[in-house]
Amino acid sequence: MNEQGYNIYIGVNPRKQFDKSGDDNVLHGRFFFADFDNIAPGDGCGIWEFVSDRIYRAGIDVPDLAIFSGHGIHTYWKLPEPMDDLDRWKKIQGGLAEKLDSDKAIKNPERLMRLPGFKNVKKEPVDCYIL
Repeated sequence: MNEQGYNIYIGVNPRKQFDKSGDDNVLHGRFFFADFDNIAPGDGCGIWEFVSDRIYRAGIDVPDLAIFSGHGIHTYWKLPEPMDDLDRWKKIQGGLAEKLDSDKAIKNPERLMRLPGFKNVKKEPVDCYIL
């Protein structure tokens, strides 16, 4: 499907039921994540260096996973235990986006993110891969 022009996404947090959408269908939070798109850091610095410096300056641990999404970077922090209180999860997730100055829309537990190994075909096709 990716070769036919479809973008490929994955739900980071597990679902209760197959083929049902909505935040109420999320079982629990397993990850916090951030989306850094359309970054032009300059000064000879690459996108990852800019993002990792922003994370460091925020006093946040290095992410467990970083993905080049085709037009930016997605970072993921795995929780030691799944978080069942999704209202609390949303509050922390929103605070993370504020602290990192990343995409503020990335605060719902149902959020779909790009799956590495495929092309981002939003614009010109670009590989999406694990950094």
